[in-house]
Amino acid sequence: MQSQPISRRTVADEVASRLRARILAGLTPEGGALRQDAIAAELGVSRIPVREALAQLETEGLVRLEPHRGAFVTALSADDIDELFELRQAIEPLLLRRAVPRMTEPDLERAHRAAADFEAALAGAESDRWGELNWAFHEALYRPAGRPRMMRLLLEINNGTARCVRLHLGIEGAVRRAGADHRQLLDLCRARDVAGAVTLLTRHIEAAGRELMDHLALREQAKALQCD
Repeated sequence: MQSQPISRRTVADEVASRLRARILAGLTPEGGALRQDAIAAELGVSRIPVREALAQLETEGLVRLEPHRGAFVTALSADDIDELFELRQAIEPLLLRRAVPRMTEPDLERAHRAAADFEAALAGAESDRWGELNWAFHEALYRPAGRPRMMRLLLEINNGTARCVRLHLGIEGAVRRAGADHRQLLDLCRARDVAGAVTLLTRHIEAAGRELMDHLALREQAKALQCD
């Protein structure tokens, strides 16, 4: 059977990857327009892979396509963020519970490097990388669970919450707590303390979601006062 060409799909995937990275890093803000012609010219491709890439990002919840208007970066509401953190609380402890007994030394070393990279980015105020590196640490912990479908779902959830990481870590004390939680979580995994690791992870996710929701509520109150 004759093989089908894949070059166009490969280009579309690369375009999607670059646009996704910009969105998650906050370089293209919520509500910002994504102009197909400008993207195609910048990346040196035709509009076809750009259109395919935008459609892919729409399925991931990062882009909103509007007829006759174009593509826009989606804005997350408080309800969206609340739901995303609820999903994290449901899925991530299950993955970690399964992963810890299966972790090898290379797995733990990979998680250690990811934690170090995350803390270095925090110390250097590299806010455009916080979401990416936070996911890299958590992904390293969960990968040994051997649950690819759950990991794909969690990646989609992360694409939503990654945009919240910069906002959350801007809250006073959040940077210190995030780094300390990651170090302690890794220590518990090394000790094969499944119950302790799952308990800490659950508390870590719940605290991040609660702090973020409280911060958003205060910000909305401030906006309301300004309008009065």
